Amino acid sequence: MSHEIRTPLNGILGMMTALEEKITGADELTLLETMKSSSDTLLTVINDILDFSKIEAGKLVLESRFFNIRHCLQVVNETYKVASASKPIDITLKIGDDVPTNIEVDEVRLKQILGNLISNAIKFTERGWVSIELNRLEETDDRCDLMFTISDSGIGMADDQVQHLFESFTQADSSTTRIYGGSGLGLAIVNAIVRQMNGHITVETALTKGTTFFVKLNSRYDNTPVLEPSAVVNIELSHGISVLLVEDNKINQAVAQRYLEKLGIIAAIADNGKIALEYAKSNSYDLILMDCHMPVMDGYEATQEIKSNPSVYGEPVVIALTASVMEEDVNRAKDAGMDHIIPKPIKKGKIGELIQNIGIKKQAG
Repeated sequence: MSHEIRTPLNGILGMMTALEEKITGADELTLLETMKSSSDTLLTVINDILDFSKIEAGKLVLESRFFNIRHCLQVVNETYKVASASKPIDITLKIGDDVPTNIEVDEVRLKQILGNLISNAIKFTERGWVSIELNRLEETDDRCDLMFTISDSGIGMADDQVQHLFESFTQADSSTTRIYGGSGLGLAIVNAIVRQMNGHITVETALTKGTTFFVKLNSRYDNTPVLEPSAVVNIELSHGISVLLVEDNKINQAVAQRYLEKLGIIAAIADNGKIALEYAKSNSYDLILMDCHMPVMDGYEATQEIKSNPSVYGEPVVIALTASVMEEDVNRAKDAGMDHIIPKPIKKGKIGELIQNIGIKKQAG
């Protein structure tokens, strides 16, 4: 179902982004922005439902690795400063001096936890402030307790509302749903992920007095510097690389092709894995953008063939473009030899960012 839902959404969102660049009339732009906002809301609800289904089925698998927590929080902070630009809200970040450089948890899921709490804080605060803090607590050997604190000066909640806060499909009250929207799954998902991380989440709040969430996690740590990829994409470095786009859906072909053209890249297009192999035999591609589910030959089988025969197909970087983002799908992509994954719907600029970060820097000529 993930694949069947996300694939058409990728086409809808991609074409709206393309249309936005062509429209100049204020009224038309307003209508398009409403469509995009509604589509983004729909995608958020779908993601919540898929995540909750995964959690209920016991299929949520955490992948812990060391990463720079300071860099991570700085990126999160800047992201939500942009997201809250339409409101008179001051967003601040404070990290304790004794917080380690690197911690070992699932970075993607930690960002999901923080993102949900921060976006809620922004949503329920019309004006004022939102605060993000990280402090180090007790430590033993190479592990320590870390406390993430997300506070806001928003509408707050009464005691009876807090009792059901982490239950699925539950909002603080029915009026909250009408005024602010939401599926009622966000905090249930956050609570489930925190518990699977062997952590603990609590809340302090009062009506009109704001809300503070505390997330306590225990993690291994070290202070060895880790080189983080640049968040800035230098488009010029992408020029001149040879790209093959493998995608059976014509609309998604057009969306991806348009993104690539914005990077100065003209890609060859194959409608399935079998055609992709024929193209790869006679051309030396630096990058192959590979859909996973296609007729005749899917992306997994095609990638296995390419990666198993470098003397025939060269050694291209293979990036999966997939609407299937369950843990087993991600593992299947890795087992097939795919180097990276971009989930559908594809975000504008994501392809260029990944090209930059994985070091495809062949110069034109």
